Amino acid sequence: MSSLFFYAFWRYEYLLLIAVSILGNWLISLWIRRTASTSRVPVFVGIVLNLLAIGFFKYFDFFISNTNALLGSEYSEWGILLPLGISFFTFQQIAFLVDTHRGLAGPTKFLEYSFFVSFFPQLIAGPIVHHRHILPGIRDGSSLQINAEQTLKGLHAFAIGLAKKVILADSLAVAASQIFDAADAGQQISSYHAVIGTLSYTFQIYFDFSGYTDMAIGLGYMFGIELPKNFDSPYKSRSITEFWRRWHMTLSEFLRDYIYIPLGGNRKGARRRYFNLLGTMLIGGLWHGASWPFVFWGALHGMFLVVNHGISKVLPEPARPWQRHLLGTLGFVLTFTVVALAWIPFRAVTWSGMLRMYEGLIGIFHARPDVIDLELNASGMVGWVLAAGAISLLFPNTWTLLQRFDSLRGVHRVGSNLVTIACLTASLYFLIYHANRVSEFIYFNF
Repeated sequence: MSSLFFYAFWRYEYLLLIAVSILGNWLISLWIRRTASTSRVPVFVGIVLNLLAIGFFKYFDFFISNTNALLGSEYSEWGILLPLGISFFTFQQIAFLVDTHRGLAGPTKFLEYSFFVSFFPQLIAGPIVHHRHILPGIRDGSSLQINAEQTLKGLHAFAIGLAKKVILADSLAVAASQIFDAADAGQQISSYHAVIGTLSYTFQIYFDFSGYTDMAIGLGYMFGIELPKNFDSPYKSRSITEFWRRWHMTLSEFLRDYIYIPLGGNRKGARRRYFNLLGTMLIGGLWHGASWPFVFWGALHGMFLVVNHGISKVLPEPARPWQRHLLGTLGFVLTFTVVALAWIPFRAVTWSGMLRMYEGLIGIFHARPDVIDLELNASGMVGWVLAAGAISLLFPNTWTLLQRFDSLRGVHRVGSNLVTIACLTASLYFLIYHANRVSEFIYFNF
């Protein structure tokens, strides 16, 4: 009930939506268990109903606007407000229905299922949780117990995540928002500002989303629930394939297990494999938002994956250590570059804004740094970008720190606790003295 109250605190009107979704999917899961060996109809119906729900709330106005543009019609958009977290709890429940059909999810009581879907730390922005992450602990009683060690570990993760969000992500958002908004508004963007804006958003979205995930994982530990790992230093990747094993890992696993593999995966030849990769990433792009730039972002990553797999087939395995090191370094530079460039359509609101950012990066207009009028501390923004890059590339990630936390004793544990206190104190300072720039989490919009 407390999780549903938490959800209703945002907009109580949509409390009925998530309640109906939970009840409806639980009833369909009962239907699936009765007929799993004889019929695929129940799981098909469940998937379709979930997709219709997310399609209406997330894509109906998008469909209307594109219909008007294509046919010259003047249908009015409904102005539907996107329900908080609908993409996450819908995919979570689709996965549960499919796993039930496959015999991977046992009988589940309604209260157990309701808790699994609505557990508030992961409800509105993930990670996408499977039944195996929550239900076993609920059933055997190991979850929902106050444990001092787990609580301290949870506070450690929560403090790091909060610092990522309010100190790093929101500071980087200053430059990213001003520059991208200027591009969307039709202003010419200099190469200097395009680089700063692109890198600022590249690190903003990482620290914003991984910060939320850290906070969710930390809260989970406080309740005795270990939520799944969602980030593993993705900007250290040496290929785009590796990047998707490290970035938003629960979404990547969902796309792989419930879309890519059912489409045929890599079992039906290279051509079909590449088609499946492109199709899966297009769906992943559209999942993020109802706009063509999101679809374009998904298409870019689909093409990157196709090229990556194609090159790996013809490129010989380096035999010497220096060759492996050189190839790894080149792979890292290329991967980070294409990922950063692909974030531009993800962030830009309009096609024209996206093109102006790309034009600025390649220096088509040879613009001076003062082409756009921005109240931006240039040297300060460069400092934030360099700090964010150093932290994401050189420091251990939160999951690694949590694994080390269990083995820390004595002065080392004291040092870890001091880091927790320092992160909470610094975050509180930024919340109080920089409240005007605190923004909502990026993935709240998805």
